[in-house]
Amino acid sequence: MNAVQSAKEFDNYLIIRKNTVMLAGHVVDEMIRNGQPTDEILEYLSAESLSIKKSIDMDYTGLYGWINGEYCDGVGWVPDEDYVPTERPWYTETIADDSDVTFVRPYLDDHTASAL
Repeated sequence: MNAVQSAKEFDNYLIIRKNTVMLAGHVVDEMIRNGQPTDEILEYLSAESLSIKKSIDMDYTGLYGWINGEYCDGVGWVPDEDYVPTERPWYTETIADDSDVTFVRPYLDDHTASAL
């Protein structure tokens, strides 16, 4: 019974995260199509990241991405100069995948490692 319950909880966890990312992705795509500047997109990512952190998961690492040639992080994390977003698994695996949302294997990145 515990295994079944754990599996259901994990499925729900993934569904919520997937829907969150899909919604944010659609909004960001629309903002890009409308020519909104990157700083406005970052404001949206920041507001959504805070909302998710408060309402769904206080350990949420935030919405982030490579947008208009810039790394945008919704929780304000600023990577070191040697951090290359386009070489990170979250970017490379997403580019290689043609689905709406790509799930990458868990890994410690500079940001998540600093949160430990």
